[in-house]
Amino acid sequence: QGYMRFVNLPVLDASRERYQLWIIDARGMEQRVSGGIFNGMTGEMVMPITPAIPVTGVGAFAITIEKSEGTWVSTMKRRVVIAAKPAT
Repeated sequence: QGYMRFVNLPVLDASRERYQLWIIDARGMEQRVSGGIFNGMTGEMVMPITPAIPVTGVGAFAITIEKSEGTWVSTMKRRVVIAAKPAT
């Protein structure tokens, strides 16, 4: 478990769509794991990352826009960002 910080992430209409966080771990991009769904907000937002299943060797995170309830498998067509895990 961890946290991700966002600043001024545009707010979505939650009745239609929401952001979904994806964790890319040792299994690779094809088997990414959902870390949660959320809306944007003006200002700073700190979102807890809650993986749907255990993850190991996390290498990157991606944010997509999905239907309001999220999805188990994303096409990644509406990808907002993908970023490498910061070094610790």
